[in-house]
Amino acid sequence: MEIIKKYWKYIIPIALMLIILLVIVLFFSIPRVKYRYDKSSNSYIVESVYGNASSYVINDKNDNLDVIMVGDRAFYSKNIKQIIFKDPSKITTIKRLAFSECKYLEDIDISSVKYFENSAFSYCENLKLKELNAKDIGMSA
Repeated sequence: MEIIKKYWKYIIPIALMLIILLVIVLFFSIPRVKYRYDKSSNSYIVESVYGNASSYVINDKNDNLDVIMVGDRAFYSKNIKQIIFKDPSKITTIKRLAFSECKYLEDIDISSVKYFENSAFSYCENLKLKELNAKDIGMSA
């Protein structure tokens, strides 16, 4: 008991720092997807992702508008294994470098995507595609 009384003034700050550190670690490990409104198509674009998840779920709607494309560098160099589109038929475009250097990416349904911009999937060494119905595929896509 004497030891606790003697070091009490050090225990509280250390405990608070540990709690703050735990909150920060948990905050950055939760997978989050950021969407951006696109005025020209009146829809949403997957702009970026946050967190250290191996799998992300992409909504088919945001604010009651369709999510129709994955933006530039949205998943660039992430350690992801799987992308799940709630409605893959709505995704029409994968912008440049969207999944570039996602070397662990294995599973993604892009069968309805019509446009792949340059380097959309460059250096995705483990990606196994089942079906592709693209109209336009950019260089190194």
